[in-house]
Amino acid sequence: MPDGDHVSATRKGVNLLNRINQVAMMVQIHNIIVLLPAPKLDPSGRLDPALETPQELLGERISVGKGRCADCHMPQTEFKDKNMHDLKLERFYKVG
Repeated sequence: MPDGDHVSATRKGVNLLNRINQVAMMVQIHNIIVLLPAPKLDPSGRLDPALETPQELLGERISVGKGRCADCHMPQTEFKDKNMHDLKLERFYKVG
């Protein structure tokens, strides 16, 4: 459908998604499947001490303490700050 004519596309059998209903449902199922909670986190998003290694617990203490990572990357939001970041992945992969 390069010309954007949805009427002609529908006549040809192209199934265009209804953004209000179908796309919203696709997003909901995507969030359920992709964003399952990490198995070692408790319901509040903190590490479960019974499941963690001492090194993992130290990492959490640094993250919520001196490192201040949790100021933006909060456990309650699965450590996401809802922003895009340039992680400089070209350091690890050949570009091009």
